[in-house]
Amino acid sequence: MCRAQDGTRLFVTCSHPEGRAERGTILLTHGMGEHSGRYHHVIRRLNEEGMRVVGWDLRGHGRSEGRRGDVPGYGVILGDMQEVWSLARAEAGRTGPLFLYGHSLGGQITLNFAARHRPDASGLIITSPWLRLAFAPPRWKLWIACLAAHTWPSLTQETSVGLSRLSRDLDFLNAMPNLELVHHQISARMYWEVTAGAARALREGVALPYPLLLIHGSADPVTSVVATEQFYVASQSGDKALIIVPGALHETHNDLCRETVLREITGWLDARLPAKAS
Repeated sequence: MCRAQDGTRLFVTCSHPEGRAERGTILLTHGMGEHSGRYHHVIRRLNEEGMRVVGWDLRGHGRSEGRRGDVPGYGVILGDMQEVWSLARAEAGRTGPLFLYGHSLGGQITLNFAARHRPDASGLIITSPWLRLAFAPPRWKLWIACLAAHTWPSLTQETSVGLSRLSRDLDFLNAMPNLELVHHQISARMYWEVTAGAARALREGVALPYPLLLIHGSADPVTSVVATEQFYVASQSGDKALIIVPGALHETHNDLCRETVLREITGWLDARLPAKAS
């Protein structure tokens, strides 16, 4: 656990490689409604490559404190990440390579965090980022969210993202640990804050100079693959890569293609890390 600036307790976990020399550290930020525990298989693979992984639960998610699916403002999220970044940087050491890895909402947050704070990161891994939604929320939900933003900003509504939109391997999703920690709530103010955050990430994230790996499923029904392609084209990074995974849905790391996706991630890291000890 670590304490946010307002005293909220944030769940943080650190997983070390066993029997391997540590080559670097990754700070992993999950997506909307989920938690860091859904990345056990991803973390295990990264550990096998010699990476230490620091994962955390966003406030209002998983084992962190906070009302489910609600946040006082986007600046609070970035402040929370700054606290966790400080822990991850301490784990990595003063000069050790530290990469940022964010999925969906976590990808958006990672881009905005990097744009605001310009941390001394060695690269960004961004999967299925929430830069734009791939669907239009029902008008009645938007009307409620608009009204509530001025009268009851913490009012939450159910999200409409079911498992069938996340992966083609439902058995894999249903076998994940701690399913009870997943929620399907988003408040009016969080929706509007994140919508504005998406536009900001598209506008400001393209100027980031870090090595960049973007991964998105071609059939993602949740976040826009077109927006990710546009971001890639506009990115000013001198070291950038875009992988569009044919047929994959929103969670490419949990889909039928997950082994291929994890190989792409570890291969990209391997090319930007010190050589493995023989």
